[in-house]
Amino acid sequence: MDKRKATAAEVTDAPTLAISLPKSAHASDPISWGTTPEIYSSAGLKKVAIDKHARTDEFEKRLMGIWWATGEAPVPFFFKTRDGTLRSLDAGCVGFLLNRWRPEIEAIEAADMIVAVIPKGDLLTRYAPIKERLIALVTGQK
Repeated sequence: MDKRKATAAEVTDAPTLAISLPKSAHASDPISWGTTPEIYSSAGLKKVAIDKHARTDEFEKRLMGIWWATGEAPVPFFFKTRDGTLRSLDAGCVGFLLNRWRPEIEAIEAADMIVAVIPKGDLLTRYAPIKERLIALVTGQK
């Protein structure tokens, strides 16, 4: 199975992260909103994107901010923000980073589905110079 809807129990048990995400600059937020997120296997995200777009750039910055703000813990595929809002990582953006020539995230799977991701490689290097700004972006700190 390449993807499925999260169960009610999985949604209830989704971890709450001490973050708050600002409104996206894009009509389709790269950290999705919803009540029943879809979860994917790594095999389900094999499509390789050629071009990086502004939405992917926003996703990368938010992902890095979340990762650093949570003490470099794996970022759950879906989670609740501090106000209880359910959010999930955009599958296309995850696939873009996972399927690069040099993958920029590691997918952590359980029961063959991605449950979390860990940034690595060039993604870390690219955003290290603005680490504090990205943490502030997802924590509301100035």
